[in-house]
Amino acid sequence: MPVNCSTWRKKQLVWILQNILFVVGSTALGMLLGVIMWWVMFENFLMNPGEEPMGRGFGLLLGGLLFGAPLGAVVGLIGSIYCVFRQYQRGTWCGVVWWGILFGLLMSISDPMQSIHIVRNLSQAYGWEGATCFTMACGTAGGMLASMGLAIYRFAKKARTH
Repeated sequence: MPVNCSTWRKKQLVWILQNILFVVGSTALGMLLGVIMWWVMFENFLMNPGEEPMGRGFGLLLGGLLFGAPLGAVVGLIGSIYCVFRQYQRGTWCGVVWWGILFGLLMSISDPMQSIHIVRNLSQAYGWEGATCFTMACGTAGGMLASMGLAIYRFAKKARTH
């Protein structure tokens, strides 16, 4: 059976696009998680009992942006590049993963989660870069959760048949 070169080339282009999206999204997710982890770790250490939380809030946010964001971005970048080169399945993502990405993107701008306010505040404070980073991180998280859910379903289905 001959291999159709145009089909192979299309799959190769989709695979390259997937890897680029994964690396960029994982870097954004790592940066966002780095800021959040910095905030969570040092919020209680820097605040005295009975002190107003907003007194040190700007310092915490600045520390998160200066230390947590670059560290998280580097970890996300290195981790995603490692995952791209160590994939055990080289193929295009299935529809469930794409639906998970779409769901994550929609949840980043939906009103029930009140994240539209987060996006608006990020875009006012940090320009379109902050809102874009948050949206990419949510899309990546949605795709990762969908992929993990699919893997758990396949494992459970396989375990039931044996």
